[in-house]
Amino acid sequence: MATEDITSKIEEAKAKADALTAKGANLLKETVQEVSGVASLLATKVVHSAQETAQKVVHRTQEAATFVQHRLEEKGILPVDESNKK
Repeated sequence: MATEDITSKIEEAKAKADALTAKGANLLKETVQEVSGVASLLATKVVHSAQETAQKVVHRTQEAATFVQHRLEEKGILPVDESNKK
């Protein structure tokens, strides 16, 4: 009887360990999926922000180039571009 009780307890402990292992694996999988989703959203926001910043830089660069061109035209260093004055 004692051997059967010990064997029964060992099998019960193994079953509980297997159940806990499966539960832990599921929790880990869910956590990884959540972290992956959050990381994806963050990456999307970072890319969007970088695109906005790049667009602003391009716009400011164009404004600066236009300003310099007008100054050079005013000083007679560049010929006046009549095609832009419509």
